[in-house]
Amino acid sequence: MSERLLLESFREDAERLTRLPAFELIEAAGRARRRRRHTIGGVVAACLLATTGVVVTTTGDTPDPRPAEDPAPRSLATPWPGPTMTTMKEGTYEFRPSIAPGSPPVLVTLPPGWNAWEGPNRFEGLDRSVTDDADVNEGVIEEHPRWYAGLLVLDVQWVAQRGCSFADTADDDAAALAQTLVRLPGFGVDTGPTSATVDGLPALHLRLRGLGTLPRCTGGVVLHSSHGPIGGGEADTLYDVWVIDTGVSPVLVWAEWSRSTPQRDVDDLLAMVDSVEIGD
Repeated sequence: MSERLLLESFREDAERLTRLPAFELIEAAGRARRRRRHTIGGVVAACLLATTGVVVTTTGDTPDPRPAEDPAPRSLATPWPGPTMTTMKEGTYEFRPSIAPGSPPVLVTLPPGWNAWEGPNRFEGLDRSVTDDADVNEGVIEEHPRWYAGLLVLDVQWVAQRGCSFADTADDDAAALAQTLVRLPGFGVDTGPTSATVDGLPALHLRLRGLGTLPRCTGGVVLHSSHGPIGGGEADTLYDVWVIDTGVSPVLVWAEWSRSTPQRDVDDLLAMVDSVEIGD
């Protein structure tokens, strides 16, 4: 939510690269699709009912009227610490993809065992225990992990395009941004853009795959966000992409994984995508 990191230079270049889920791997493993809150098209209402299980009943006398109560607050979230290279506790974290006034925070719920970078990520050899010492996780990176999975939440400013150019997307709406992502050089489009909803907001969903043909003239950069450049497009990666219309500026949820990522970590990554909420 992509950065396919050159693992041997992770600490220097990781902010340029991010990864996403491998759809073929999911399908081949027969992964049962969870009831996604990110529902597509006309399935929204049915999925919402199945997920919440809300039942309204009446029994006997009508209760005395009572003052209206405030709606239940959003889950308390911990601010995301940024690239500390430490393994985070399980819980809900608040991301601030944009510094623009009025831009909402994005809440993501992490399972145990994910490393703190610009977004949560995992790689081969990373323990699931909470760590406060960056040297531990950096030591794992120095062993040259063979697989990687990660999620980014972004406010996209520029997107690489064919012909060694970058499109300025700072003022684009969700639909325009999604169409620009379709034209990413070095990527193939498996599906989308497809109309969807995320946390009750309109969104567009794409599935992309890296072709390993990103032009050298891009310097390995696929996107520029307010947090810096993001790389990707390696041939062994797949991407699950959500462009969310927040009413202020689009939020891009960019998830990636390599094909050799263990199924548990793939499932955890998709669960984080499913958990996305847009704050107030």
